[in-house]
Amino acid sequence: MGEAATKYGFLVRVVLKYFLSIKQAWQMCSLAWKKYYQVGRVEPIEFNEKEKYIILHHKDFKIHPILCTYLYWGIFVGFGRFTAKTKKITVEESKRMFKGDPYHEIVMRWE
Repeated sequence: MGEAATKYGFLVRVVLKYFLSIKQAWQMCSLAWKKYYQVGRVEPIEFNEKEKYIILHHKDFKIHPILCTYLYWGIFVGFGRFTAKTKKITVEESKRMFKGDPYHEIVMRWE
């Protein structure tokens, strides 16, 4: 459902697919989060183009674990597919606020 949400906005889809690289999208993720969500904040931590992964910290977002699935395996993967220009995207939540960590850490990889 989260991934499908990324396909509905025509303008967003076109901009992501044709005008932004995955690095540019990674750099802008904090601003995009603030624009669409009132809870939490996303911080870009590491971008490694050679090994093809990014790391994000999602802070102050302790709502419900089901939203993590919707966001990280849905929306983030959907946006990643447009910007990385590949369908092979994986997302791992290596730290979770619901497990006692101070933030969610999301590691996204692509081929």
